[in-house]
Amino acid sequence: MNEGSYTVEASLIMCFIICIMLGIVYMGFYVYDYYMAELIMTETMKRENRWVIECSDRVDGEIHWEEWSNKSILWRLFYSNEGDESIEQIRELLEETLLISNLDQVQVNVKREKIEVEYQLKTHFPGKWIQIILGAKSLNTSNKMSFEDKESEELIRICRGVKNDES
Repeated sequence: MNEGSYTVEASLIMCFIICIMLGIVYMGFYVYDYYMAELIMTETMKRENRWVIECSDRVDGEIHWEEWSNKSILWRLFYSNEGDESIEQIRELLEETLLISNLDQVQVNVKREKIEVEYQLKTHFPGKWIQIILGAKSLNTSNKMSFEDKESEELIRICRGVKNDES
């Protein structure tokens, strides 16, 4: 009887060890998805800021000189949009990048001196046994990021300085 007890104990312990190992691997996937979402959102905010400042392309960063030259110096001070082009780019990039999460919703708001990105990821748990243990089928993660541009204020000061010098 003593010889078979080690096999029974090992089979019980191995179930817990395998579950813990799978949980650690899955946690790594979750951390990867969260990091990649943060990275893509940060890059999107930088691209939007460059677009507002210099009319550069949102994909490859090339400046559209004709479009830029037709705009007045102060055009970006009054610029505001909902970022529809950026939302589509974010969706495409995240679909290619994320491993276990899906983009539930994203909202981009571009104003003259502040770019805001708010998003929500839905992470799905594998297998019924994890869903039963955790009591949920998925985990929702949301984050709001903002990027403030101080160059607009500097441009206002420069223009006011030029106006004051003329008068």
